[in-house]
Amino acid sequence: MNTTAPDVIIQCICDCFQKDEIEEIENSLVPYNLHLKIEQDSKPQFLNSPFEWFFPVLQILLAPETQTALCQGLASSACYDGIIYLCRLIWKRFHHHPFYKIQGGKIEKSPANIQFVIDNNRLILPVDVDKDKYEYAVDRFMEKAFASNPDERTFFYYSDDQQTILCKTESRIIKDEIEKRQNKS
Repeated sequence: MNTTAPDVIIQCICDCFQKDEIEEIENSLVPYNLHLKIEQDSKPQFLNSPFEWFFPVLQILLAPETQTALCQGLASSACYDGIIYLCRLIWKRFHHHPFYKIQGGKIEKSPANIQFVIDNNRLILPVDVDKDKYEYAVDRFMEKAFASNPDERTFFYYSDDQQTILCKTESRIIKDEIEKRQNKS
């Protein structure tokens, strides 16, 4: 869409992508006329928080101009298809890719917290599900995200139990975590 500024930005922790992978992703978006920028932190990150939802390993951010064009129907269908294609590439890269967390003195496997961000809406991409469920989650999220812009950060996530995407506000996540900790005591 825009030749001078990126249409899509990926922010991630170090070593999520090798240089050749970055080039491959950038080149694959050329037919969709999307310009991508990948920002990788140079140092590993260590987090100590009960709120994993708030600290993604990777974020896919749409530039404000791209969001506006998609929301108002001014962007080409190729732009939309390119964003879906990028999300598919992220799924392929991180599908069942082992990430580990240390919690309670134990090392546990955990799916990567990867978020697709549109304004105050964030989809925690379900990289641990099959391709059809993943694509369903991305499609439903884009519909819902372009239909609303909540005042508070809202996190969408795929519920395997309910076979749909659900959402929680940031304050609801914090309240639920506090209640959970109080019930353990």
